[in-house]
Amino acid sequence: MRVNIYSYRTLALMPYTRQKIGYGGKFFGFTLIELLVVIAVIGIIAAILFPVFAQVREKARQSVCASGVRQISLSILQYVQDNDDVVPPVEYTTDWDGGNTPYDYYTWALLVQPYVNNWNVFRCPDSEINPTGLWDPPNLAQPHELQYTISYGYNYNYLNPWQPCNPNTELMDYFDLYINGGAPVGLSQIQEPANTVLIADSKLEVPGQTSTIDAPTVMNPPIACGVLTQGWGIGSFGDSGSQVTSTGTFDARHNGGGTVAFCDGHVKWMTPAALAVGTNWHPGIANTDVQITNLSKYLWSLSKTGNSDL
Repeated sequence: MRVNIYSYRTLALMPYTRQKIGYGGKFFGFTLIELLVVIAVIGIIAAILFPVFAQVREKARQSVCASGVRQISLSILQYVQDNDDVVPPVEYTTDWDGGNTPYDYYTWALLVQPYVNNWNVFRCPDSEINPTGLWDPPNLAQPHELQYTISYGYNYNYLNPWQPCNPNTELMDYFDLYINGGAPVGLSQIQEPANTVLIADSKLEVPGQTSTIDAPTVMNPPIACGVLTQGWGIGSFGDSGSQVTSTGTFDARHNGGGTVAFCDGHVKWMTPAALAVGTNWHPGIANTDVQITNLSKYLWSLSKTGNSDL
């Protein structure tokens, strides 16, 4: 009598498979229930791992964004050193009296571009849209177009503070919107550069506003001059369309937070609540109700004591 050694070994080492092995050591296969169990287990494992992979990928994009913002902030500081310690203007035109030539308009991004020497740095990998297709590919777009489609906004409410509405100070941007051209401040006017916002992630969906970002609370702008900025909260200009976030033009696109650079050049990830510290801001608040409650903690104002700059 011949003994099938393979069958005995299998039966000894794998008791569960006895019912699957017949005479001659033949394997009959899994039942439908067992296959469904295996598929279910694989599905559960995939459901656990896919969010982890997505989070790792987002962290990588966040790191790329932070690196770009760091490079931009250092370039702004280089500009400041070369311009008598004065920060860049948010934008200006050489033809404010009505010529309306796109090449006559300049934003801070175009002014610091020679120090960066790379328009791709101004594009966050997590930006939601590709405005007017200018970034596909960016080498086919003109600088005067690219400067209005960047991913980071400038704290112009405080770095270029409002001036009284005057026709001689009105500036018209590429989107035919007039802004009140406040004079750029000097570094000596910033009490705590390490605690004062320079630039941050901005919403690309807001036309003509991608290069600027509103502070959580600012004075009512001179609407007669066409200024469309109203801080954070429901009802603000930046909190409209499909991006109702209560954060104005600030975009918390990185895991519920955004990349922020400060006036000393350092960069960090911050949630909207952390960025609005020193105010009574909270999700769902009306933009007209946001007020400064503790100026010493307010990260947007140049002054941390006394009265707010605005």
